[in-house]
Amino acid sequence: MGSKRKKKEPTTNETVKVPEIYSENISKVIEDLKEPPQIALGLFSSVIINTLHALGVVKHVTIEFNPDDYEKPLHTLIVVSEQLENEWGKDKVNEFTKEFYNEAMKEFADIMSKPGGNVLDGEVLAVHLTALTLAGEYGFDAIIDLHFDPSTAGTDAYRAMWILAKK
Repeated sequence: MGSKRKKKEPTTNETVKVPEIYSENISKVIEDLKEPPQIALGLFSSVIINTLHALGVVKHVTIEFNPDDYEKPLHTLIVVSEQLENEWGKDKVNEFTKEFYNEAMKEFADIMSKPGGNVLDGEVLAVHLTALTLAGEYGFDAIIDLHFDPSTAGTDAYRAMWILAKK
């Protein structure tokens, strides 16, 4: 039976790794590609992942927030690279995914408990905060945050992707 990681607050003697955060508004890049935002986000993230691989960073998790995908909890798809899955094993991958969705749902409930909240704003913020938190708890070295300008038309303003990279 796999060991369960117990979530706890770090004591003064414990530290949670704080990953480097690289945040990129890709609205202008998307305009230049002349592709629909969803396709362009996929292309842009593929370039980043290929670059990471060329630099020898092959362990990563991608977390994509797609406001048009109603099949996934919080419109979010999580993909773990094969190399990280091999290191962690299926149990830890399942643990990460389950913990991610549980924590994001708690964040979402907390955000939406405040008056005047927009559901999509609440969902994307919950996913963002959870990605940042779990990246540190699971020892990732960097987070690459790809997002659109909030003034982008319609639901495309909410499209986002986080790439959590581990050396």
